[in-house]
Amino acid sequence: MHDTFTNHQTGALPCMPARHDLLCGTLDFLWRPWGSVELWDTPITRLVRGEGVTTMLVSDHPHLFEAGGENYHTDFGAWDYTRGHEGDPCRRCRAPVKRMVQQGRSTFFCPACQPATAAAEQATT
Repeated sequence: MHDTFTNHQTGALPCMPARHDLLCGTLDFLWRPWGSVELWDTPITRLVRGEGVTTMLVSDHPHLFEAGGENYHTDFGAWDYTRGHEGDPCRRCRAPVKRMVQQGRSTFFCPACQPATAAAEQATT
């Protein structure tokens, strides 16, 4: 089975309601403000994991992973928090994290642990 999302629009732009819109396929920000993924919600991650698809959430938003973090990470097969500030030591190997700018936006990566990203960064300079 292969699905492509070609016409998705989010109904909210604040980060938590937009996450709920995208994860659960609902447009309910106007009557349902900031909140968690509820027991009655069916996030897409739960559906695709049931079909054997591997999912992972990588975020620099620490509150997603705390108690009370609104359950946004729980249905992913794996998750990781990456602080991602230039010069910080990598959590895995302690090498300094580097910054790469792509179309005006920053991407932070460890050149030792993420060599493909390092190669891409060198190709753009």
